[in-house]
Amino acid sequence: MPLSVFSSLLFFFTQTEEILVDYNDLRTVKQLAKEAPFVTESTIRWWIYHANRNGFDAVLIKIGGRVYIDKNAFNKWLEGQRLAASGDAA
Repeated sequence: MPLSVFSSLLFFFTQTEEILVDYNDLRTVKQLAKEAPFVTESTIRWWIYHANRNGFDAVLIKIGGRVYIDKNAFNKWLEGQRLAASGDAA
């Protein structure tokens, strides 16, 4: 198989893969605040209100009028909020 055909197929398969949400990882604001006591419901609601500016929109899933938070995406978002890079000394 020529390299160009292989790279085209690789591009196609990587572009069509979907990342599915595990419904077991979805939390309401109250559930997340209970599981992560370092944040309050008010703080989470503020993050949701300003989601388009702080990147929190990447963790939100809206179904009907309800907003759910993907716990795995929340953990990734939280890790991105570190002030120092992981290799830097504080």
